[in-house]
Amino acid sequence: MPSSTSSFDRAPQGGWGKRVLVASFFSILFLTSIELIYRSLGHQPSVTDTPDIWSDVRASIEKTEDSDKSVLLLGASRMLTGFDLDTFHQMYPNRNIFQLAVEGKWPIATLKDIAEHSNFSGTVIVSVTAESFLNDFLDHQKQHIDHYHKVYMPSFDHKINTRLQRFFQSKIVLLQHSLHPKLVALSLAKTKALPKPHMMHTEYSREKDLDFSSKNQGFQNMARNLENPKDFEQDIKGWEINYTSWLSNIREIRELVEKIQKRGGKVVFVRLPYSPIRFSIFERYMPKEKYWNQIYKYTNALTVHFQDMPRLSSIEMPDESHIDVKDKPFFTRVLLEYLQTKDVFL
Repeated sequence: MPSSTSSFDRAPQGGWGKRVLVASFFSILFLTSIELIYRSLGHQPSVTDTPDIWSDVRASIEKTEDSDKSVLLLGASRMLTGFDLDTFHQMYPNRNIFQLAVEGKWPIATLKDIAEHSNFSGTVIVSVTAESFLNDFLDHQKQHIDHYHKVYMPSFDHKINTRLQRFFQSKIVLLQHSLHPKLVALSLAKTKALPKPHMMHTEYSREKDLDFSSKNQGFQNMARNLENPKDFEQDIKGWEINYTSWLSNIREIRELVEKIQKRGGKVVFVRLPYSPIRFSIFERYMPKEKYWNQIYKYTNALTVHFQDMPRLSSIEMPDESHIDVKDKPFFTRVLLEYLQTKDVFL
């Protein structure tokens, strides 16, 4: 009688394992080829910056050794894109540094969280402008803080997934959101070309690089439109600028500064550069003499204004507000050398 043994039973022993290995090999070869093509076009690995990634950095602050020698960066996009961590490590190889700035959001709420819910005893460099202390902006980063305390910290799985995501995205170009197959297909359909490199990419540390070079011309034009001086003035007109209320907020900041100082830490408020035209507009509404110069008086924290560092005047800001990646090392070195003269890093 003919055997009823199926074709699966007749397959050579180990056949499926070999097929899986061959398929895996060619899949890896294909993905590696695509990865190399994108890299040849100028694409770089970039971490998708989310409240989870921010929380991962926030958590690492609590576990750092030698907290008193560590540095914490707070602020908004100018701190994220302007401060070069490599330059910092070259100048201070034995110090840790953490990037907690948040794009588009002022950092007063995070300063409060560090003062009240952390044992951090190092140096906190806070990028602010006078507007940062207006009522509308005091809780700008509260969403990130709540996510850290209520979502990230209670969940072990959340922490593991975030760290894996952060690590692999910092190494592999194909994991960029902008290179998702659907978005690539859309780009090919519209422009008959693969997507161009984005003008901004995010490092593992959360540091961001802004590249205004010609290869990113389309994004450069977009940024210029977003940072149009006329639009900036319209934004200022929408702020509720009340000097009495602003001064009250500044006085309350002193309590946060003193909590960090009592632990042996330091707080430095830094006013990062604007273009001359943008700064002149800002001065009409919140003049330096009336506003910025009061911050030291009422907070007992060191204040540093970009006008205190004349060497920075040589730096161009293509969008009137942010520093190109090529100028980051120079900017950071000038700032750190100035802070040295103020005995910030002893």
